[in-house]
Amino acid sequence: MTQRNADDAQTAALSDPLLRPLTLKHLVLKNRVMSTSHASRLIQDEFPQEVYQRYHEEKTRGGIGLTMFGGSSNVSIDSPNTFQQINMGVDEVVPHLQRFSERVHAHGAALMCQITHLGRRGDPYAEPWLPMLAPSARRETLHRAIPQAITGSDIRRIVSDFGRAARRCLEGGLDGLETHAGGHLIGQFLDPTVNLRTDRYGGSAANRKLRTFNFHLRTARIEAWRGADWRRRDASGSSFSSSALLCKLRPGAAGIAARIGAEMLMSPSEV
Repeated sequence: MTQRNADDAQTAALSDPLLRPLTLKHLVLKNRVMSTSHASRLIQDEFPQEVYQRYHEEKTRGGIGLTMFGGSSNVSIDSPNTFQQINMGVDEVVPHLQRFSERVHAHGAALMCQITHLGRRGDPYAEPWLPMLAPSARRETLHRAIPQAITGSDIRRIVSDFGRAARRCLEGGLDGLETHAGGHLIGQFLDPTVNLRTDRYGGSAANRKLRTFNFHLRTARIEAWRGADWRRRDASGSSFSSSALLCKLRPGAAGIAARIGAEMLMSPSEV
């Protein structure tokens, strides 16, 4: 590369918003190019091992600032790895995460994971053959099973499972995490066509917003991460309130879609 070409490349990097650094609370990404969480079907024995890690490492060699993995990693025993997902519900995953993060960080990129509980989206015929859970006993459209209405004790257990999974991400050297809401348990609590409860976890949109399972879940996740909650937005950005409002306006809307939609409506120039 000639000096002129190098100068042109540097000028382009400074002028292109995608190539500018981005600060997310404690973390500075070298650019705004990222790979989102998805299921690559490269998992071995429920953990992100060599092939899976190399798949993401190659992206960081190419220069992206953030690679996210684990779409969607399960946190509880009654959220089976139906789609060849990562098991984030056991401590044995931590050494794999530590090696994974070392490889990605060596190329100057950040590493984050997506965690979830499938709720009624799970397959009741998959090992360990436990009944699927949902806010209400509404038939699921993929596996066609009728889930069991979740109890208060199950909610407390699953919230704790999310917190422990977040702690494993931290111990594994990850830079952050996200929770999946699109059609999974979190989104099912937000969806008025699935959540028919009349207790504090159901009812009106305002009640679901203030008393919902998701509030407890977020609290557990933040507590586990201790000050490194990079996804949290201040009053000038989108909020849980705006996301819940969109769910109310569009029954059946997935929570994650509502979150993205709220951000686009409130500040299109920043999306």
